[in-house]
Amino acid sequence: MAINFKDFPEKVSTGLKANKKFDKFVYRFKVDEKSYRGVIDCSTKIAWKKKDRILYAEDELSKAKKEAVDIIDTDATVDEIIKLYLDTLDDTNYKKSRKSYYDRKVQKSIGKKKAKDILPMQLQKIVNKNIKDGDSPSTAKQAIEILSPAFNIARANRIVMHNPCLDVKISIPPSKKIVVNATDRLTSIYKAIIHLYEKDPFYRAFFLLALQGRRKGEIRNLRWENISFEYEYYFLPNSSTK
Repeated sequence: MAINFKDFPEKVSTGLKANKKFDKFVYRFKVDEKSYRGVIDCSTKIAWKKKDRILYAEDELSKAKKEAVDIIDTDATVDEIIKLYLDTLDDTNYKKSRKSYYDRKVQKSIGKKKAKDILPMQLQKIVNKNIKDGDSPSTAKQAIEILSPAFNIARANRIVMHNPCLDVKISIPPSKKIVVNATDRLTSIYKAIIHLYEKDPFYRAFFLLALQGRRKGEIRNLRWENISFEYEYYFLPNSSTK
């Protein structure tokens, strides 16, 4: 998302301006003839006073200037930082699905571009296009979910100065399903399980665990040694990253 400097008319200090509420700030400065800019959002810091928000913004600006001086002059592409991120993941379906979405819906647009040159508006265009092409907002969000950790790794290694994904906006409409006669339906399911699997406790236990919000993989991977009947709890050693 491009920064509209007209939204920040209040001068705080050299290179730092604020909006009328002083809860968002924008900075702009140069290092070695290269321009750097970014937004510092304090709108969620409700308990902070104006002075506290200004001090925080000035500290963030100081950090940004230091990073700009320390930045490594590298031509690493987005493809290369994505590989850095994927190499941190175990070889699971989660990793495969992340890579698949990137290859199909993101790579063609920015894969060969230098990571340090990527702007939020470029990522916003990718997300908007994927939604326009039929992806739901939740699905299109996968582009940011794989790019953001990759840019975080790149930032930690001084390949880029900031993570452009932080300024990409995706509005996901709330989804709420209303189940009619839920109690009657659950009772019918449980009675059917008791009838069909009278001598097999597996499916009864499966149903009860699922009823408590456990996912299929968590239930199937549960072992006797993970259950304490004495203290009435069970432990999920390999729960999903969700």
